[in-house]
Amino acid sequence: MRGCDLFCTYCIVPSTRGPEESKPLAQVVDEVQRLVDDGVVEVTLLGQTVNSWGKQLPGTPDLGDLLGALDEISGLERTRFITSHPNFFREDFWSRVRDLRTFCPYVHVPAQHGSNRMLKKMARLYTVERYREMVAIAREQIPGLALASDWIVGFPGETEADHEQSKAFLEEVGFAQSFVFMYSPRPGTPSDRRMHDDCDRATKKRRCNELLAVSEQIKRRDYDARVGRTLEVLADGPSKTNAEVLSGRTRDNRIVIFPGPMRLAGKLVPVTIERASTNSLYGVLADRPAEEARRLPVVAS
Repeated sequence: MRGCDLFCTYCIVPSTRGPEESKPLAQVVDEVQRLVDDGVVEVTLLGQTVNSWGKQLPGTPDLGDLLGALDEISGLERTRFITSHPNFFREDFWSRVRDLRTFCPYVHVPAQHGSNRMLKKMARLYTVERYREMVAIAREQIPGLALASDWIVGFPGETEADHEQSKAFLEEVGFAQSFVFMYSPRPGTPSDRRMHDDCDRATKKRRCNELLAVSEQIKRRDYDARVGRTLEVLADGPSKTNAEVLSGRTRDNRIVIFPGPMRLAGKLVPVTIERASTNSLYGVLADRPAEEARRLPVVAS
């Protein structure tokens, strides 16, 4: 899908891409089928608010219907989607997708802030309490669901108290990944026209680093808890930091580094996790004899 029907005060997308337009379900299924015929095993559905897909189409199908249709494609192993809005998941969405063979339990749903006052100034159309309710419903149906969020620091009028609420909310939800941005005015947006950018860069940078520090603590606890487990990994290809080993991702989007032949790129393989860093998991192929695996190049921390 393309475009957006929302008008968050900091965002230029509605002006540059126009209102939402959804590709018909059959067209998306056909595109994915052709990709799978070419050897693709994972696809990502894209949209500014992808979970509002379908509302312009006959019968108003939703993202759950689309994911269900894609799940029937033989050879497709994983389906992801980005970016979602907390208001647009239908009540039964999570119960409908939890048992889909291809559904990946990693969902990007930007909270943007932990202060209701700031969310109102951003025109996000939900409260912290509403977001918390969405999380509770989702994790009741999918206990291991990993959530990712965008955050804005230094939005006009943000106080230290507002910032502390973002830190607390990030910790409370336990976001698997957080992308933190320092506010900067976008010409033509409501915040640029009507609000004064009153937060200096040094304060924005400090607040950004503080949110990132909380996020790193959460990620490290999460990664440490996976040591000793065997996980399904889609091997992407050589690691960016060591071309002699492979890099891949789990279904919930954790990065895994492991030794193995490059012919495994594009394949799903079982990897036993041996150690963790803040940003990656390190392991060995579970179906390879341990002594053979350890003769392959070792990844530095």
